[in-house]
Amino acid sequence: MQDNNLGLPFWEGFLASDLERKNGATWITLVPDPRAPLVCSGCDSNCWQIHETGWRVVRDMPMLGDPVWLRVRLRRVRCSECGTRAERVKWLDRHARVTQRLAEFVGLWCQKLPVAHVCKLSGLHWDTVRRIERTNLAAQIGVP
Repeated sequence: MQDNNLGLPFWEGFLASDLERKNGATWITLVPDPRAPLVCSGCDSNCWQIHETGWRVVRDMPMLGDPVWLRVRLRRVRCSECGTRAERVKWLDRHARVTQRLAEFVGLWCQKLPVAHVCKLSGLHWDTVRRIERTNLAAQIGVP
């Protein structure tokens, strides 16, 4: 996908700049959409300055039976209220290594299937599935 940015609805605010299949997995490189506003993750206000950028590797929903890995270029913004903060990304929780939709998928299936089956279905490690399951359970009963 050289010289072509593909705006997909899965990753709001980002454009897919590269897609690569290797070792039985799909790797997608996401770069920030220049038209999307910079939003502070602390106070949700619009920001105008980028402090720095970096890359994070994140798992997303499997596609056609293959695991999907996202290389995401994330930005830190200079907020007039909060100082230097991470940019708000709606589909990715703070410090997360899996997308929100993959976490929701795992949480939903953990209510219906044993953890080992959810691991096989999602392609995630047992510990990751258990951590997601515990987080979803705590959210359901209102534990902070």
